[in-house]
Amino acid sequence: MKDYTGYFPTLKEKLLHDGKTVFNNQLEGFEGFEININNDTDTETEELILTDALIMNSTNPLNEYKEDRKIRVWKDVSLKRGDKINIISDNIKYLVISKIDNDGLTKFGKIREINYELKWKNDKGLEYTEEAVIHDIRDLNVDYGNGKHVDLTSDSRIIYIQDNENSSNIELNQRFIIDKKAFKVTDINTVNLKGLIVLNLEAEGLEVNDNVVDDIADDITHVYEIQVPDTIELQNGNTLQLNPVVYKDGDIEVAELTYLSGDELIATISNEGLITGVAIGATTITVGLKDSDITKVITLNVVATASDNITVEITGDKNVKKGILENYTIKKYNNGVEIPQTYRMVILDGEDLIEFTEVDGNTFTIKGINTGDVRIEFTDEATSDLTFADIKITDLW
Repeated sequence: MKDYTGYFPTLKEKLLHDGKTVFNNQLEGFEGFEININNDTDTETEELILTDALIMNSTNPLNEYKEDRKIRVWKDVSLKRGDKINIISDNIKYLVISKIDNDGLTKFGKIREINYELKWKNDKGLEYTEEAVIHDIRDLNVDYGNGKHVDLTSDSRIIYIQDNENSSNIELNQRFIIDKKAFKVTDINTVNLKGLIVLNLEAEGLEVNDNVVDDIADDITHVYEIQVPDTIELQNGNTLQLNPVVYKDGDIEVAELTYLSGDELIATISNEGLITGVAIGATTITVGLKDSDITKVITLNVVATASDNITVEITGDKNVKKGILENYTIKKYNNGVEIPQTYRMVILDGEDLIEFTEVDGNTFTIKGINTGDVRIEFTDEATSDLTFADIKITDLW
């Protein structure tokens, strides 16, 4: 046990202790609530993380007007404008709409009740839902956060939403369905109220692809396909570059892809689609279309590295008629896979029987001059390995 002999708390420590005591006592009253911020969960239990807070009505604490309220939390709690507040006991959600102040002991700000779920789809069919505060107050001046005021009419809406990865993709002229009516974004403010995005929307007519049942504008379904092999076999330690082809409504589409290995102890894959065999076994490679739920799964079998089996193949007729041209090609393989190599050719026997009419890399053409047997030596310039071709020159008749 710690020895507190001779310990005298400082004034700051006394104030902190007294302030915490007062705050805890307030939490025991009718304004004390357990809240969750931004749906945060415990990484181990996956349960909601709960925090104590005072939730106070903006005017008379006993009145029933609860769309606008005030929140106060202890100083150690992370709280900022744009946070979503869920009052657990009431299952009511609020959006922090003001700057957070700090009195040294607690943090506090203004919250407004979330009253709508804004929905939209991207062109790949992925649906987004964002909890929002929508103002629908006719002929009322509403502070827009930049020193200006906007007159709201029945044909306009001001929307507050959290500034996050999904909402930041909303664009000017993007269309939404709100209460079965169509609206278009005419202004986006991300500067004046940090943590929030403020949208100004104006009403317009419904269009043929508007889905008023699910409140999704421009609900168009495109057909996407990712073309890759169903199965791949890769030798352990080797690499293979995937080259997927994406089709949109039957036409090739330039698209950003994601890659995921089912088991990185068997094989890894880079962000560019390069697969590397790590250990013998089977796994999967998932190729996904970014910002969508469209994927293609490849079965990958990583097999033992095969022993080298070098073969050299010379194509072309071994019997050549005098005066006739014949084409030849020499290629090198390892376990059936071609190895690009350059060869040097020398006539060992029968130099006076043929002539080379054309040489292009490992492809050459000869013409029979006199009858007899010809031997050509090919030297692999990389390894100096030798390969021989025996060709018989015969009379034309």
